[in-house]
Amino acid sequence: MNSKNRKVTTISPPRIAIIADDLTSAADGAAPWRACGATSFVVVGSAAVLDAGDPQFSPSVRIARVISIDTNSREMDVATAAARTAIAVLSVNDRDILFKTIDSTLRGNLTDETRAALAASGRSRAIIAPAFPAAGRVTIAGRQYANGTPVDQTEYGFDPAHPAQRSDLLEVFPGSRMLSSSHGDPDASILIADATTDEDLDAVVASVPDFRDVLWVGSPGLASALARAYSSPEHADDVRAVAPVDAEVTRPVPTNRPRGTLVAIGSKHSANVRQAAQLLAGGQGTDIEIDTDSAGSDLSLRTADRSLRTGGTVVLHGPTTTLSDSAAVSGGISSAVGTLWSHGNVGALIISGGRTARQIFERLDIHIAELADELEPGIVLLYPSGTAHSLPVILKAGGFGDDGTLLRLAERAYLLP
Repeated sequence: MNSKNRKVTTISPPRIAIIADDLTSAADGAAPWRACGATSFVVVGSAAVLDAGDPQFSPSVRIARVISIDTNSREMDVATAAARTAIAVLSVNDRDILFKTIDSTLRGNLTDETRAALAASGRSRAIIAPAFPAAGRVTIAGRQYANGTPVDQTEYGFDPAHPAQRSDLLEVFPGSRMLSSSHGDPDASILIADATTDEDLDAVVASVPDFRDVLWVGSPGLASALARAYSSPEHADDVRAVAPVDAEVTRPVPTNRPRGTLVAIGSKHSANVRQAAQLLAGGQGTDIEIDTDSAGSDLSLRTADRSLRTGGTVVLHGPTTTLSDSAAVSGGISSAVGTLWSHGNVGALIISGGRTARQIFERLDIHIAELADELEPGIVLLYPSGTAHSLPVILKAGGFGDDGTLLRLAERAYLLP
């Protein structure tokens, strides 16, 4: 059954809660709903702030169609990650659709977080569909592939912080069964779904009679399928308007904010290296390497500040010899971003890498952000709320995008209101 022909069975639009183990996943899991017109907020949770009843949750956040919580648990020990996930799910389990994100390359505390989320959700079963075809991540016979290679055999399998240790989902989730062979078995509480296309994911969603009875587990691919199935034009909210994706760089731009664009790259995924090289190739950007033991030299930050003041693009990154998104690199970059942001010359911020994004948000005291748009698959535009920072922030996971992604995002950032 094609989800395009499926009728939405709710009189009012469904309310959605997303629980993610890192910040970029929280954002890209909510992005498809925003694209369908739903007001969406990303919440950067802490051990003390995961309850939707907390005063930090303003009325506008509480009533939002979509709340996405970052538990920041991907690199925690298993027990802490599971407990943190359960707390987050309990705070929002009255929502119609519960979505637990997992990394499409199978990194993180997948098994324990999913089981904890299912137990706290009150749902009868979990359907796990981690495919994200738009990014080259597919599931075939229960095995996860990235661009044709089992994920544990790609560079994701050698990530020193949180490697993909297996590609076989039936091994990752012991006791699970394939959705295609479950045949309504009531004892099958965790079901794995194959998918190589968006249409396959649409069919997975369409196969479930009642979306409220399921904990949905997946990546932006499954989130998009759910949004396609359970959104309609009459349910669109009045949300922030942004410049069209195909806007020309020569278009007149607003003058009520600084025009400098700051790009912070914490992930050393090879895609990021190529993207940064293309962004800097024309000589228009300022390349600043941040030492892992400091926030950058005074000279380098003064150079960056001058470039930002004149509307330039500054690219911050760690040493090329440092492995992927290390804590030291992320800390140094977040400190440099905090210093440059405080000078008032940053007009837009682009962040690549989940850990780095989280540390920057904490440095800037950003706890809640309104999701404004999905600029490209898995790449989102946010506006921080409830703080002094209302400038646009673009987030992407380290491995997302093609070689021209950062260049396009920098051009787009210059136009944002």
